Amino acid sequence: MLRQRLITAAVLIAIASLMFMLGAFALRLMVLFLYAVGSYEFVRLRQPMEAKESILVAGLYTLLPLSFWYWGVSGMLVSAVIGALIIICSQIVKTEKDAHLGFPIDVLGHLFLGLCYLGIFGTTLFAAVGQFSRVELLWLLGMVIAADTGAYFGGRAIGGPKLAPRISPNKTCSGALCGIASSMLVSLFVGRWLGIFPDGNSVSVFYALLSGLIVSVLSIFGDLTESLLKRAHDVKDSGTIFPGHGGVLDRIDGLLFAAPALYLLGGCFW
Repeated sequence: MLRQRLITAAVLIAIASLMFMLGAFALRLMVLFLYAVGSYEFVRLRQPMEAKESILVAGLYTLLPLSFWYWGVSGMLVSAVIGALIIICSQIVKTEKDAHLGFPIDVLGHLFLGLCYLGIFGTTLFAAVGQFSRVELLWLLGMVIAADTGAYFGGRAIGGPKLAPRISPNKTCSGALCGIASSMLVSLFVGRWLGIFPDGNSVSVFYALLSGLIVSVLSIFGDLTESLLKRAHDVKDSGTIFPGHGGVLDRIDGLLFAAPALYLLGGCFW
């Protein structure tokens, strides 16, 4: 299992590196593709949701980052309103047409959760990719990867009390602390190396460590949020697109929370 995870990770790093070299447009296309696949995965978590219907709803979700790309925040809001109206109206028609379904208000709630969860956090992640420089994106990715890797290996090595046993039984408090520490160290040293914190004075060190703390803590909550969704729907992974790693949502759950936080802060820490 670990070998498969490492091979998949190496392939993903190679693809991401190529996108970085090709520039901002390629990066945005990659994020848009991941967003669309992640949207499909999210809709399919709620069974029984037909594949055709899942594709249509995922397409509605994907309109949000596309609208933001072309028309900014106002375009995204218009797409969100249109998407909400379509979801409500279609579910009313479907409920009236298929009496055997009963009154599946939980389906409606799931679809609206996706509109918020993916629409808000996913579109802000997409916006961050457009605003951040490639150096800042590398720094951000480094922190998120360090938080995830540090938590995984730290938790396996140390063990101890569980972090959230009802939601994610494998996660430990020691792993979370190792992930936070790893992210803060990467933020400091990689940030210095990339020139984000060139001065090295006490203020820069403070901002670097604080950025690592914010990213790692939110990354953990992003991971737990996705675990909560999977546990609620009794699935192990959101998808199978990445062997050994699961689906898109399994890989970007931390970024969905961490990147928007730094984006909304407006880069005031670096």
